[in-house]
Amino acid sequence: DGVARTPATFAGAPPPLMVSGGDALVCFATAPARTEVEVDELLAALLREHSSLEDGRWVKIVDDFKRLSAEGKSKQWLQRRAKKLQADTDDAPAATAPPVSIERTEKYGRALVATAEIPRFTVIVAEAPLIIGQRSLDEAAEGRVRASCRGAGVDPTDAVKLVEFLKAFCASDEATREKVLRCYHPERFDELSDGSKAFLKLCEVAAAESWASQVSLELLEKVVVIKLMNAHPFSGAAAQCTAVFEHISVPNNSCNPNAVYTSLSSRHPGCGCLIARRPIAPGEHITLSYCDPLLPRSLRLAHLEQTYSFHCDCAACNSEPDLYGCVPCPKCIPRGEQGLLPLEARGWHDRPGFVYRNPDRESLPWTCDMCSATFSDGDVSVGGMSLQALERNLFREHRMLEAQLAADPAIDFDELLSHHAAVCQPLGPRHGLTLQVQLLLCGVLLDN
Repeated sequence: DGVARTPATFAGAPPPLMVSGGDALVCFATAPARTEVEVDELLAALLREHSSLEDGRWVKIVDDFKRLSAEGKSKQWLQRRAKKLQADTDDAPAATAPPVSIERTEKYGRALVATAEIPRFTVIVAEAPLIIGQRSLDEAAEGRVRASCRGAGVDPTDAVKLVEFLKAFCASDEATREKVLRCYHPERFDELSDGSKAFLKLCEVAAAESWASQVSLELLEKVVVIKLMNAHPFSGAAAQCTAVFEHISVPNNSCNPNAVYTSLSSRHPGCGCLIARRPIAPGEHITLSYCDPLLPRSLRLAHLEQTYSFHCDCAACNSEPDLYGCVPCPKCIPRGEQGLLPLEARGWHDRPGFVYRNPDRESLPWTCDMCSATFSDGDVSVGGMSLQALERNLFREHRMLEAQLAADPAIDFDELLSHHAAVCQPLGPRHGLTLQVQLLLCGVLLDN
């Protein structure tokens, strides 16, 4: 949200929760309202979002406000505040012409740069996709793609989606192809990770299809790189798919970005939108997070290197305390048997006594937000296992559970609670992986 918080001031932050809604609500879903100004902005956004409801409007507003703010308010308080605000019923304005330009930089290739001051919650860009990789292969073609994945180290479902994206590119006109190819950054081709390079082999499969007969293998390989590096998830009329945009596919990565992307804007159906998370000054680069911002630094860096083939040099990874990698202080909150915390630690969100890692310190990078003691990486190991190894193992288990839940939504809720305890007891309630499990639990509860 653009606020430079120290670990101590961040201590009471609740986990961010996702709700559907207007453009401003997307920002509060990742950064709950805390200040008086943010509280007023959130209330105004909820009044606009639920303006069409007749029955239960204030019940919905109170419920959403509680989930999107650091402190819930009563219905009476919110109604009094709403009268005082006399909130505008118009949503955050989208500029008639995007207040941005695409510029080429030596370090990052293309960048999206603000050409004017952009207020918080402004829809910076709302645009339709250039191409959408949606379901288009017949059964025989899909079978050939899946067969080519045997022993290739490529997930068959991901392979089918990529080939569908290639087919959409081949079906587009020359002007659209030219705009898509501008996203290609030549230096990245030779720097692809092994996992990404495996997808390039699918170009030979696609090239054998009749719809790709007029496109060279080299061009298909470039489109694969563009899809891997620049495509966004897109919720279209057909289903969840991937899309490339003229402007939205340009922003570079920051793990504390100044914008968010959504394709679920009720004000701009059929479009992807970039929304400002905080005020953006002229000349400032528009940035997005290429990974889940709740991940701790070690997992973010690993994901970005494996998926996007670059080492992140943003401030959140190189000079700021790792807010989502914090663990209980070895002095202030002693651990029990096998290095585990008691079960009641699940409610210690507001309790001080957590250590945060500062990447610019070498010998003693961990600092407690209560006793100010400093620690080495070895001091914060859990049960004899390094914190990074533990994070990798627990994250792998969490992804497996997410996949299991996607395949079978009727998973036993007690199993999810056990998973939460298995993550929270070694890492504590503020760690990013614990917050991810809480989001998963909330999603299951809301769906049921």
